[in-house]
Amino acid sequence: MSAQFAALSPTQKHALLEGPALKPPTGVAPNFIDPPNENAIGYSVVIICASLSAAVVIIRLYAKVFCTKKVDGEDYLAVAALVSPLWRIFLFHIPNRELSGNVLHQWNVQLKDLSGILYDINAGTIIYGNVIMLLKVGILIEWIHIFVPRGLRNEFFWICHITIWTNVMFYVACTVVEIFGCTPREKIWKKLLPGGRCVNNYAVILASSVINFISGIIVLALPQRIIWMCSVGTQGTEKHENVQSAADDD
Repeated sequence: MSAQFAALSPTQKHALLEGPALKPPTGVAPNFIDPPNENAIGYSVVIICASLSAAVVIIRLYAKVFCTKKVDGEDYLAVAALVSPLWRIFLFHIPNRELSGNVLHQWNVQLKDLSGILYDINAGTIIYGNVIMLLKVGILIEWIHIFVPRGLRNEFFWICHITIWTNVMFYVACTVVEIFGCTPREKIWKKLLPGGRCVNNYAVILASSVINFISGIIVLALPQRIIWMCSVGTQGTEKHENVQSAADDD
């Protein structure tokens, strides 16, 4: 597309840039002035979820600082993961709110404005990956503190550590690809820039989505065996105590 754009005359380039970033469906007219975007719903969801997340983190920090008087590494990771999305919202989303939307069709965006949106998406993707990495590492460290006795290096301990470092390497690799996926880098968001080359973005997104999903399932499933074993053991102990109590009564 960049080669075709470069071959156009200045008048044709101007007309294309002033037009829609995507050909609209038949019978649909592009709306550049006040396109529907469902931002009211989107902002409501973001505010509610961000408020709940912030409340949970604050309550946890309060308990750690004033009750147990011990702040662990995963607490710092939780704070970092909470602050990062807020940084993205105030730095990227709010200044470009007239060009953003939760259900904003691409044909309602002028081609000349598309690069700004793609820049925002790229920055948000980079931040998202690092936030997810912080959260998963924090959860796994928490699993170790909860389910591994102090000083013990059992199977669960090593599985958690392998999962931690696998996630770190994966998300660092994703961050590098998101930052340097195109040469020159500006081509990530300036799709009409002549020359240059980019990695297969579809393949990167598909691979990262699959690995991200699988790693999330692993993090969730890791402690389940210990939890169920403890649950069964507790029920067995209670049953034994009840039988013993009944025998003593007899």
